[in-house]
Amino acid sequence: MVMIKKICCFQLHSFALILGWIGAVFSGLLFLLGLISLMNSEAIVGSNVNSRFAVEMAIGASTFIIMISGLTSVGLIYGVLKENHKYLLPWIFHEAIACGLQVIVWVAGLVVTSILGYNYLTYGDVQTYEVTNDNDLNDFYANTETHVIHRHYEMLAPLIPLTIIGGIYLAIRIYIFIGIYSLFKNYRNGKLQDYEMLLENNGSPNR
Repeated sequence: MVMIKKICCFQLHSFALILGWIGAVFSGLLFLLGLISLMNSEAIVGSNVNSRFAVEMAIGASTFIIMISGLTSVGLIYGVLKENHKYLLPWIFHEAIACGLQVIVWVAGLVVTSILGYNYLTYGDVQTYEVTNDNDLNDFYANTETHVIHRHYEMLAPLIPLTIIGGIYLAIRIYIFIGIYSLFKNYRNGKLQDYEMLLENNGSPNR
């Protein structure tokens, strides 16, 4: 994997601290929101037992994932402060899995967008089919004949910007992952950052 020395204009350890604090704070807020939602699930869903169980399971799973994300962010902060690569490992594993899943979703969205775009460009606005007039199926076929391409266009319109934005976000996320992994490699190889010396050098008028 390609190693980098900076993320944008930030040193790796500085960016890692900022990223860790942002992740920890937002995860903490979302975790509290999830707990509040679980305690008030009946008010959110109603008295339907099946719907309430499904919503509670979804909220519970999301809250658990958020908790794991928050803990990895805390580990990232602690690992940078202690200059210990082992505490960065949970964040790296968590982010690697998240990036992998996002790549799969993005590629699937790109394939769907490409298919819809090909159909729209190939067949135009309206596509008709010759079908047998069956009284039981006539309404279904008529609806299919008149709206199949329009459905493709209506689905294609939001997918194009979503695919572009998703690709940009994924690229940024992978770039940040490479930066944190580079910091992990530096710590593991003994390339540590002496913060007191850094502050002294930056504050010295002779340097």
